[in-house]
Amino acid sequence: MSKSIITHTQYFSREFVRNTSKPDKFVAPTIEEETLHWIDFSSNLDAEELTKTLQPYNIHELVIEDICNTRQQPKVELYDDYIFLVSRAFKYKSGKLQGEQISMIIKANMVMTFRSGQIAIFEPMGARFDHQPRDDDEFSAGFLAYTLLDCLVDDYFDVTEHLIDKIDKSDRKLFSPDSKLTLAKAHTLRLEAGKLRRYMRRTNDSVIQLMRNPHPLIDEHTKVYFRDIADHCSQMVDTLDGARDTISSITDTYLNIQSNQLNLQMRLLTVITIIFMPLTVLTGIYGMNFDYMPELKYHYAYFILLGVMATIVIVLLIVFRKKRWL
Repeated sequence: MSKSIITHTQYFSREFVRNTSKPDKFVAPTIEEETLHWIDFSSNLDAEELTKTLQPYNIHELVIEDICNTRQQPKVELYDDYIFLVSRAFKYKSGKLQGEQISMIIKANMVMTFRSGQIAIFEPMGARFDHQPRDDDEFSAGFLAYTLLDCLVDDYFDVTEHLIDKIDKSDRKLFSPDSKLTLAKAHTLRLEAGKLRRYMRRTNDSVIQLMRNPHPLIDEHTKVYFRDIADHCSQMVDTLDGARDTISSITDTYLNIQSNQLNLQMRLLTVITIIFMPLTVLTGIYGMNFDYMPELKYHYAYFILLGVMATIVIVLLIVFRKKRWL
């Protein structure tokens, strides 16, 4: 049994009616010019259920296949009497970037959306479309599709800002003594920035394609609004380009810090080794088992040797201090 919930919203000029149902209870609405329909599938149906549900609307089987395959790249396909669009929604959950496919079919007086997960991407619709009186130019499937895409793009802004905040925190903590930044974290940030940029760029390309190719469902009034979405996508792509450069700079700085710390540690070990080398030579010489050695029977030879060794250590420490090795 499918867990999908179908939310059907009927928009009139100054009011709306909304109801929810399961796929087996869903009744395909009759399309009328005075009514605008938005049908939202909360999670994807399987191919058989989706084919049965979309049968009254004459949707191509390849479109149904793309909706069921939730690993599609953003794209737009123009058909004679409808438009098929694929994008992706993102959100951060427990510090990890998660995404889900958003598919959209735009028909005359109807928009159908298909969400593969549980990201509440269209929550702002209540404030943007439900309670606003609509002019004739805004009472169309094309403008309703723009409003839905605008919710998606605005959510991109939130996700991008969250990523920028993570990058800024990593940058500020880079020189902190207790910094926990690792190459793995920097690499994760880079992958997230790259993923967001890739999907935003392709979404932008889809919107531009929708604007440039004439279709009866997208009039000149609606194209102006789609141009605004394309502009927002371009801004975010530029922002993410800068974010990737910042991550690369953070990675290079982190490697330089690690290399510098290693050099300091090696220098300290070298100083210690140099200090003990002459002491090892002296103890090695006087540790040999020979009966006839200079100063072997001398009463103060032991104390003189300790003094010489102490003098060597002090002189070396002074030399290293002047060279700023210590």
